[in-house]
Amino acid sequence: MKLYHLFAYDRSLKVRWLANELNLPLQIIQLDATQRAHKVEPFKSINPHGLMPTIEKDNGEVLFEAGAICLDICREHAPQLTHEQDIKFMQWLFYFASSVDQLSGGVIGLKVFGEKEQVREVLEKRIPHQLDAMEQHLNSQDYWYNNQFNLSCA
Repeated sequence: MKLYHLFAYDRSLKVRWLANELNLPLQIIQLDATQRAHKVEPFKSINPHGLMPTIEKDNGEVLFEAGAICLDICREHAPQLTHEQDIKFMQWLFYFASSVDQLSGGVIGLKVFGEKEQVREVLEKRIPHQLDAMEQHLNSQDYWYNNQFNLSCA
């Protein structure tokens, strides 16, 4: 399986971490963001959306979006880590894939692309509330869902 990404600490980190936890071989291909390599050929033929991360499976199937990639990996290699029939599990999965990723992406963006005061102000208002709520949830348990390690931990 090939994993295409742009930066060491982008959303591909989830995919790399999960593959490592499951001892899955992963060919990592870092594209040059400064050259917009994710928007032109040859990558454009692989993923016309140009979104990262993207995987190209051994069977030729292409997937993008870290959450979808991780879910696919678990379905195929570790189904015990998914609980798709339970809406509470799905709630945590989507929470991390949208709300938390948006905030962490903003922080990473400040580090990678430079400080932008307006972005920093928004993040400083939103992050403490989310972290407080997350900490409260973990006060009585070690994991996000059913107090067991699962895909929502990725």
